[in-house]
Amino acid sequence: MSPLVICSRLTCCFVLPLHDLERGEFTLLPRSCPVCDAEVISFCLECGFPIIGSGEEHQFECRVCHSDLKLTFADKTENRKHSVN
Repeated sequence: MSPLVICSRLTCCFVLPLHDLERGEFTLLPRSCPVCDAEVISFCLECGFPIIGSGEEHQFECRVCHSDLKLTFADKTENRKHSVN
């Protein structure tokens, strides 16, 4: 298991392991998704736990609080937009 970064867009399946277990090297966190240019997520916005996994699965649920990582991001982003206006 490795820390992961995932794309925040609901329709994008980009997943990047941040630690190469075979070589023992870390990957830098990208500024945005290289596939669709959306923001990326590296931790749960509900509980703050890092996203971890193998990088091969496409399960976007927090392993601690079980919130849907992408839906939580979308909700928090939408709420942030409304609170600014």
